[in-house]
This record gives sequence, C-alpha cells and structure tokens, in this order.
Amino acid sequence: MRVRSICISHLLVLGVMLLQLSACFPAEDKGTHPHCSSSDSSKRVGWKMKVLPPENAIVLTQPDDDCVRINIAYGSEQNREWLTMGSGPLWSLGIPAKRLLEGSISVKKKELKPYGVDYHGIHENGNRWRFVGFLGETITYTNASEEAARYFDSLIDGMCWDATAWPEDK
Repeated sequence: MRVRSICISHLLVLGVMLLQLSACFPAEDKGTHPHCSSSDSSKRVGWKMKVLPPENAIVLTQPDDDCVRINIAYGSEQNREWLTMGSGPLWSLGIPAKRLLEGSISVKKKELKPYGVDYHGIHENGNRWRFVGFLGETITYTNASEEAARYFDSLIDGMCWDATAWPEDK
C-alpha cells in the first residue's frame, strides 16, 4: 500500500506541475505532423517522432538498457552543435527542463497532435533552444547558434509520426 500511495502522490505532483507550466506558457496553436510514408521510413531516425537527416549528416546512435539517444551534428568538427533525440520509458516527463525556461528571454509553446508539446526559445546570450516531446520521447537542441537552429528546425519541422505509433489517427 505504501508504494501505491507514493506513486499516486508523484502523479498528482506531476499533474500540478504540468498545469502550472501550461498556465505560464499558453499554446499559440496546435501543430500537426503527417504520418511517415513507407517510401522514406528506412532513412528516418527516431521512435514515434521521426526526422529525415541529410545523407551526409553525422548521426550517432547510443542505445542503453532502457533508452536510445540519437545525436545529429551540425557544423565543423571544431564548432559542432547537436540535436538530440531520445526515447525510453524513463527518458522524459514530456516537459522542458526548468533551466531552459528560466534562462530565456523569449519562450513560445505549441501543442502537438495527437499529443505532445513544442517549446522554443532564445537564451539571454542570443542562442536558440527547442524542446519537442511527450512522455518518453524528446527532440531537443540547446544553446544553438541561429544558423544551427535553422538547420535543426528544418529537421524537426519535417518530422513525421511513425504510422504504427498512432493507428487510431490514420
């Protein structure tokens, strides 16, 4: 019984946190992304949210016991910036880190269909960040130059949903 009451209290705390976050950053609109087509599915990376990196992109996949991290590089070896995708049961609560929100001079939020959020912002130093995610999966970049952010945004904006992930939405 003690374990069950702890789990319920954690869920209640998480629910309150999500409500507070939604109140602070109301969504601009609801974004939609298509289901992935079978013609390019083998070239896309990700779990339920899939992006299509260019053929010459540096893509590093790091599987772990309970998650998978995929990093996509931008820039030269001396000035490399990274987009990180991650998925797994304990990977994310589906909300951006507090440090991203607190250190930002601008934050915008969009809700995603079938579910999820898309936050993007500008750090005090002028660099960009973006968080796209839901419980168990995220696509993020932080402290990116404006040029790298445009590249990463093009990947995220071209994202599609794995057609097997949301069969009821076909």
